Amino acid sequence: MAATENDARRGLMDCLLQQGREYSQVMEVLNQLPADASLTDPSSESVISRLQTALRKASIAEAKLTAAREVYERLGRPSSPELRQLLSDQEVLLSRFIEAIDEVQTRFSNARDRLLPQMDGTVRRRAMHSAYQKSLRTG
Repeated sequence: MAATENDARRGLMDCLLQQGREYSQVMEVLNQLPADASLTDPSSESVISRLQTALRKASIAEAKLTAAREVYERLGRPSSPELRQLLSDQEVLLSRFIEAIDEVQTRFSNARDRLLPQMDGTVRRRAMHSAYQKSLRTG
């Protein structure tokens, strides 16, 4: 039973460390995103693609962590000091991760809010142009 407990604890700790690496990778990519003004620039697409890949990997790591946590919790043993410290470190990292995601979400929302009026104007002009062309053909 001791080996099972140690295996479960080690598995949980390995998953926590992997999750931390994935979150750090996402935050690194987030830091590469351009400022507000150029989020819509085509050159931003590669960074956004890397961000999507990093987020997928973080999601996979989270699923593995959830499974490892369930295995460890089924044993009903208290957390070791090492595990508690790692959990505390992960909590700080997760908090930073959430703040970074919130900041990027705000940046994208601001970019969207700036683009919507431009897009509405473009759509309106195209519709008017199309209607004018139709009237010339049928008139």
